[in-house]
Amino acid sequence: MEAVDRTLRDILNEPEKVFGGLIFVFGRDFKQILPVIIRGGKAQAIGASLRKSRLWGHLIVLHLYQDMRLSTAIEAEANFATWQLELGQGKYTDKDSVILLPEHLKYRENTVASLIESIYPWQWPPFL
Repeated sequence: MEAVDRTLRDILNEPEKVFGGLIFVFGRDFKQILPVIIRGGKAQAIGASLRKSRLWGHLIVLHLYQDMRLSTAIEAEANFATWQLELGQGKYTDKDSVILLPEHLKYRENTVASLIESIYPWQWPPFL
């Protein structure tokens, strides 16, 4: 992000304005996306995150309060979205942070064919 900031300041000849005075909209879930630091640990990844950037103080943070995935009329989809949200809050993990899947999300066989069959349950090609 700092590289984009410096580049835009140079290109637009606005050295005092963040991003050269342009408005940017960043959309992300900070719990899900951390920067990749080759051979780095958790501390290095957090240190390189947007929240630790010198630009963070120049940003206006707007919060979304309604999870649209939960607004579905299909009960199975709403249940899965709720499970994902709770998983993101640290629920459904053991002491080693291993995710504990509910039985209905597990496959009987640990094979590629089983996975494909569960995702694409119809026969392919459809004319056979």
